Amino acid sequence: MREAKYVRHFNLDKFAKMNLSDFIDSISLVPLATSDSSLIKKVVRLSVVHNRFYINDNMVKLLVFDRDGKLVSSSEQVHGYGPEEYTGCIDFDVLPNGNIEIYDVLRYKIREYDSTWTVKKVRDFPKALLPVSNVSKISGDLCVFEDDISLKFYSLERGEIQKTLSLVIPKGMSAVASNAGVQKMVGNIYYSSRKPENVLYRINIETLDLEPYYLFDFGEKNFEMSDLPIDQDLSFYQNYVMDRSDKAFVVDKLVTDNWQLCFVIYNRKMCVALYDERTGRPMVYYNQAREKGQLMIPHLCQDNMLYYVCEPQQLEYVIDKGLMSSEDREKMNKISEDDNPVVVCYKLK
Repeated sequence: MREAKYVRHFNLDKFAKMNLSDFIDSISLVPLATSDSSLIKKVVRLSVVHNRFYINDNMVKLLVFDRDGKLVSSSEQVHGYGPEEYTGCIDFDVLPNGNIEIYDVLRYKIREYDSTWTVKKVRDFPKALLPVSNVSKISGDLCVFEDDISLKFYSLERGEIQKTLSLVIPKGMSAVASNAGVQKMVGNIYYSSRKPENVLYRINIETLDLEPYYLFDFGEKNFEMSDLPIDQDLSFYQNYVMDRSDKAFVVDKLVTDNWQLCFVIYNRKMCVALYDERTGRPMVYYNQAREKGQLMIPHLCQDNMLYYVCEPQQLEYVIDKGLMSSEDREKMNKISEDDNPVVVCYKLK
């Protein structure tokens, strides 16, 4: 493998208990409206476009909330088996005109809806793209269909696979780093392997290759995939990660204008390694279970912001009230355990 363009070194012997105020400027809350039509079962993906929050709920429906958390619309009305309805939403994209594309994989369709959920366009895609676990549009024409073993670059206009990149991932290991995958960050398209790998790749749009871009180096605590037995079941890998407390298992990697972040499991704790691009300073923090002020793996990293969709009963553990305005503290006081999740918005320094 080629060397990464940037290498970030971290010393896990000097990690400190999480202190959000060291790198978070402020925290705000968006409580999502709770009603029969807006109840959320499972957040598969979050997208924030023009101050609206788009949530893929359990691959069944899309919910759209405004900046205050009020429900704007739901795709539930077009979820079904009719000619203009979708059967399942494995992923979605918000287009520049505000329309929404739903990837209806079960019926080999990409369906475009307007704001009233009127279908505007339907594209077929070939069965050769399956199996697929995630779909990401990386340009107006090009999509990446991702599964456990490959990335398939598909041209919407040509209706053909442009390139397939094979991924070597031991069976069952993908679930250990399930939050990773293809992500748009700071004007680039990155790929973060779903196995516990230290490299964040940038996708070269011209050549459709993976370029090693950031290497998160933990020295002797780096985990090598070659040390791992292959073809084991999921429980084996989960136990392996928790039993090997001497190694750093990477879960996700993120990039903003000023920071690079790497979430790792080390010494049975969720840790985050941060590199400040402005000062060249590396920092490592760990979450202390059942204590307040933790930083969980966000659902979205965008525009120097981290967004985490939190269940109400867990909210007090992932915030620092000292970083919140009086208005947001008041919002928190009004949230009950039976309410919909809350979007916690962390603005990075």
